[in-house]
Amino acid sequence: MIEVEIWSDFICPFCYIGEREFEHALKATGLEGKVTIKYNAFELHAGGPTTPGETVLESMSKRSGQPVDMMKKNMAPIIERAAGLGLTYHFDDLLAQDTLKAHRVAKYAETKEKGTEFQEAALHGVFTENVFLPDTETLVALAKEIALDPEETRKVADDPEAFLDVVKKEKRKGGLLGITGVPFFMFNGKYAVQGAQLQETFEEVLLKTAEEQGVKPKLQTFGSSEDACGPEGCDLPQK
Repeated sequence: MIEVEIWSDFICPFCYIGEREFEHALKATGLEGKVTIKYNAFELHAGGPTTPGETVLESMSKRSGQPVDMMKKNMAPIIERAAGLGLTYHFDDLLAQDTLKAHRVAKYAETKEKGTEFQEAALHGVFTENVFLPDTETLVALAKEIALDPEETRKVADDPEAFLDVVKKEKRKGGLLGITGVPFFMFNGKYAVQGAQLQETFEEVLLKTAEEQGVKPKLQTFGSSEDACGPEGCDLPQK
């Protein structure tokens, strides 16, 4: 099995795009089912808002000193690229928010073998439905979507120490690797892809890693074997 580690944050628009490009590459290379995926926590804005307030665009405007309208204009190409991958981004009402609680719940989801499902549910919730992840009931609702126990999820979300050590460990590992931006993909601890690269880039790295490890892609075959030749000769049509 090929091991892929992905550092990402739920408030990162490029993370959702990059992960979708990676998923498409898995299908295109025939390596689905031959790759284990481990998501690692990364906080873009640690200590961000835990109560609803300003939007992401307003927050970006403050940090850059440019008007909100300019921020909206700058986000347009990202929204367009996401749409090309079947993702719907609603940025006008996207709230600035802290993601630590969501990362802790994500680690709980992994213990139930629901890590990938929670990742997808949270990213879709943030960018398509404008959910606010610091809200416990929001996280419980996401948990219900992927068949996680709602009461266990609520306990984890409301306990600030639950899975905190795991989140910190993953962040430290990212720091030691020199990761300063996400998404960040690491393949077998040997190759890395930073940023929301195109599907072709992920295909190249996946196939290179598979070849080195001796992992054979599962081919998708079209047509019939009837009109073909093999070691025993050719199957000729009977008259």
